[in-house]
Amino acid sequence: MVTDKETDIAVGYEVIGNNADNMGELAYLFNKNYHRSHTIQDVGYENVGALCLVYGESLFREKQKINQTYNSEENQFEGGSEFLKFQATTRDDNFASKRLLEKIGCRYIEDNFKFGHNRHIFEKIYTANEAVQELDNSSDNYPMTLDLMGEEG
Repeated sequence: MVTDKETDIAVGYEVIGNNADNMGELAYLFNKNYHRSHTIQDVGYENVGALCLVYGESLFREKQKINQTYNSEENQFEGGSEFLKFQATTRDDNFASKRLLEKIGCRYIEDNFKFGHNRHIFEKIYTANEAVQELDNSSDNYPMTLDLMGEEG
């Protein structure tokens, strides 16, 4: 959940969720009032960028497993595969989302016609040689907070 630190209003939601072996699925949605308003700039990039360029990179570097199942008898997660990449889908008429995905290093891989619209599928593959991109997320410029794994950041 992404919230405005000053008002505690929900600005949006973002997640890297389960998809397939070694791959997560990026999903995000932001309140329309925060789309490129005169007071808030780059909400999507700052938050999705933090999720993908910092959190996603740490999942990859630490060889974290995704797509695990929970064994309630053992009280632990089991199975899964190491996180290597994620995919994201955007409608072909959502230019802002396409630009955001390209800005964080995703590449277009294919089209998929679904739910009456053509959709572009993007993916980001993490590599050992890739340096984490720096984000300017000083609280002076961006009054947003991103809660990852229950921690405020």
